[in-house]
Amino acid sequence: MKEVNYQKDKNVAFVISSCDHYSDLWEPFFKNFFKYWPDCPYDVYLISNFKDYPDPRVITIKIGEDKSYADNLRNALKSINHKWVLLWLDDVIFSGNVDTETLKRIVLEAESLNAGFVKLDEKLPLAYDNKTKLLIAELPKGIKYRSAVGLGLVQKKVLFKLAEPGFSAWDMDKSKVSDSMDELFCAFTKKGAKKMPFTYIHALIKGKWQLGAIRALKKEGFHNLLKTRNAQSIWAFLYIQLYQARLGVYKFFNRYWY
Repeated sequence: MKEVNYQKDKNVAFVISSCDHYSDLWEPFFKNFFKYWPDCPYDVYLISNFKDYPDPRVITIKIGEDKSYADNLRNALKSINHKWVLLWLDDVIFSGNVDTETLKRIVLEAESLNAGFVKLDEKLPLAYDNKTKLLIAELPKGIKYRSAVGLGLVQKKVLFKLAEPGFSAWDMDKSKVSDSMDELFCAFTKKGAKKMPFTYIHALIKGKWQLGAIRALKKEGFHNLLKTRNAQSIWAFLYIQLYQARLGVYKFFNRYWY
């Protein structure tokens, strides 16, 4: 089949935050990426230390010695000239077709709101704005995980501010830096979350296979991949389920977590 050349949108870069320690995930990640998103309209970047990913569709940014998550990110961003960064994690593997048109709509909505950050998953916090017709809305200042860096559409200049030198990913998730910034920080509304443009498997937790992800990974044909790492304990799995149940209560009552 002849490869289709899609027109690239130079306003947005799709950036997978990774390092050589997680290079075992790259092959399954990109196998499913191009399977489920063949019409990706953005340049695709992979952050690594010294290793390359040998695919001409992927631009590997080799940052050298592994430092903190924030330092690695700041270093990589110097090689990216796009206004927006669609930041992704290497252990979040696509498992269904990406809705490109809905994603383009989200980018346009972010531009129209002059947002600096848009959280791109259905987990808390969500924006409880029942009046807007948009898929996204503003998050109030002061709430927990307002600028969590898991999956997000972020202006490059804003991401530089969030990535304070020395910060781990967990430090960035908990950070209150966004509260002192002028840009809007947004997330899906509850209605918008139902139109999520992505379907994915969050494969790892603290470097171990999430028990809830193993069956889905096998379904995608990644049996051999599961041999490379240990699975989380049943107790760790149950703890996360209880934690998610707690967050579900906040979501049900349209409450923010401060």
